[in-house]
Amino acid sequence: MAPARSEFEVVPTGTEWQIKRDGQEFVAVQTKQVAVDEAVFQASRNAPSHVVVRRLDGGIEDEANFGDAPQNAAPAGQQQQPAAVRPLQVVNRQ
Repeated sequence: MAPARSEFEVVPTGTEWQIKRDGQEFVAVQTKQVAVDEAVFQASRNAPSHVVVRRLDGGIEDEANFGDAPQNAAPAGQQQQPAAVRPLQVVNRQ
């Protein structure tokens, strides 16, 4: 059985950006870029996982999978097709 996929969501909360992990508040930071960087970092360390970045209006701006995506797994002997969701990259983590 495959491990459960963790869900990281970056959402605006007025003056801050919040990262939620599996629907629960994980951390709040001052800027969107820091929130995205931290969500990507945490998701890559907790694969399999999924990151969703929300716009100010609540719509999805970007998303990415980390680790094996069961719905995209290729049968034995076949090449896996590229994922429809491109990977997000950490810009700067200090």
